[in-house]
Amino acid sequence: RNYGVCPDVALSGDFLFSIQAGGGFRIFDVADPIDPQLLGVVTTGGSPSRLETAGNLLCVIVSSSVWLYDISDPAAPAFLVELESVERAHDVAFKDNFLLVAGSYQDQLAVFDLTYPSAPNLVATAAEGGGPWMVTIAGDYAYVGDDKFGAEFRIFDIADLPAITEVATLPMPESVGDCAVLDGVAYVAGG
Repeated sequence: RNYGVCPDVALSGDFLFSIQAGGGFRIFDVADPIDPQLLGVVTTGGSPSRLETAGNLLCVIVSSSVWLYDISDPAAPAFLVELESVERAHDVAFKDNFLLVAGSYQDQLAVFDLTYPSAPNLVATAAEGGGPWMVTIAGDYAYVGDDKFGAEFRIFDIADLPAITEVATLPMPESVGDCAVLDGVAYVAGG
């Protein structure tokens, strides 16, 4: 089946969340990956660009704002809250009860405590300098890249969240689009 353009997907157990063109996201039961079942569609009213799941939470970036949903019933996600403190969000990552948001508003990496998901609390920020575009977490580190020409790739120690400490800054010849980390080596995509 072809459901059109899909810029991002996220898995939670046997459920797949997929951005749909025109606004919103779809929910599929993928217990049988050969025959995925469409369970429903959630309309967001904006243009979603990114999805991320952790436990019973789904984070959706909609028109550069961050929205949280309760997915304890994956077939019927319940909207919880839009994060008020973030504008121009580009990427998100979960670690334990925290959500890290890379956003170009005020060029910062923001850390939210999600102990109470319907009332997230902004607990820390780290100035990023160039418009954070992506964030990837591997172990006790957050890897953050920006989208500016002459970009920088930064590494933050997040072992003791909400404390966040920059441990390295690496110049990049191009903007940083994404990265993956394996055995302590960061593989960076840019351009």
